[in-house]
Amino acid sequence: MNIQTLNETLRGRTAQEIIEYGFKQFGYDQVVTTSFGTKAALMLHLALRVNPNTQVIFVDTGYAFPETYQFALELIGRLRIRNFRSYTSIMSPAEMEERYGKLWEKKDKESLD
Repeated sequence: MNIQTLNETLRGRTAQEIIEYGFKQFGYDQVVTTSFGTKAALMLHLALRVNPNTQVIFVDTGYAFPETYQFALELIGRLRIRNFRSYTSIMSPAEMEERYGKLWEKKDKESLD
């Protein structure tokens, strides 16, 4: 199915219906990633309503605010997230900055090699 056909198929459907379609079309072993930012709860809520066993993945960069981690714990409990994985780098934020500088401050796209 091409993107145009998919857009026509999903046009006018609710977010919940689109997520249901995605699980039915592509399988229930899909994962949802989250930043646990202010708008994360909605997508997690919708996906978990369709499939309570949806794997939720958080990539922890080490730069999140303390409030983000607190919100994550609250949301994991409130949404009863059962299949949660958090991944972190083997390199600490301090080591990353020492080696590459503060990448978010760099203006050009230089290689990290």
